[in-house]
Amino acid sequence: MEPDILLPTPSEAKASEWTTALCAAGFDYSLECRPTGWVFHLPPETAAAARAELEAYEADNRNWPPIAKPEPPAMPDMPNSWSPAWVACVLIAFYAWLGPYTDASPYLRAAAMDAHAVQSGDWWRLVTALLVHADFGHLLGNIACLILLGRAACAAFGSGLAWILILGAGIGGNTLEAYWFPGMRVSVGASTSTFGALGLLVGYRALQQALRWRTLKPALRQFALPIGAGLAMLALLGSGPRSDFVAHAMGMLSGMCLGAILGASGVPHLRPWCHRALELAGIALLMFAWRAAFAAASTVGP
Repeated sequence: MEPDILLPTPSEAKASEWTTALCAAGFDYSLECRPTGWVFHLPPETAAAARAELEAYEADNRNWPPIAKPEPPAMPDMPNSWSPAWVACVLIAFYAWLGPYTDASPYLRAAAMDAHAVQSGDWWRLVTALLVHADFGHLLGNIACLILLGRAACAAFGSGLAWILILGAGIGGNTLEAYWFPGMRVSVGASTSTFGALGLLVGYRALQQALRWRTLKPALRQFALPIGAGLAMLALLGSGPRSDFVAHAMGMLSGMCLGAILGASGVPHLRPWCHRALELAGIALLMFAWRAAFAAASTVGP
């Protein structure tokens, strides 16, 4: 009878792994603890197949567990910003000045989001529609969400960068709706930017987490978790009977794209005056767009 083939193991932990692999494959073996370490006794007739099984096991598990890259360096704490409160005051001021949306007002008609008008050259509607609301409840809902999401974005990116990105996500969402869904009804409200802020945070976190992993499967898992949470919030908050779901979804998609860019490139460390300059640039864009809307309304008349 031929003696057993001896197969030493590099460690006790590896002996435990190989035991599981050989048992799962149905191989006979015995395990002996020697002063030099653990040794497998393999029958000669199956030794070659058992070695091949263990080699395949090692190849399959060479990169397991996956190695995560170090956490990105923590950003310095952004100073507490009152900008969400100022944004809320701006929305309230516009509502107090112009009132709820009605077709009877030429100014509100000229400011509302209308895909066909945008395609005809009314670019300002992409901006002005974000400051018009259907009623007081619509206004309060958007203010509450913008304060929460805007504060989170300001903490992550700094106030100026956060608000210019949120405004950009709202404009981007309106643009996508105008050219991808031109048959949608006239719409108003800051909710496109609200879901843009949600998408901004989701896209940033998803890509930042995914890039930490060096293998595909855990990277996809880390990428999918924030995306799934964001989509769940979109379904929960953005799909009511009176909601413009398309505008909400396009705003979130636009925000996710901007957030993914930041997640891949990193958040720029801007000086405080840069954030103030970005905030002023956003205000200037709003004023320029409303000036164009008032000029158009004055030309058309009631």
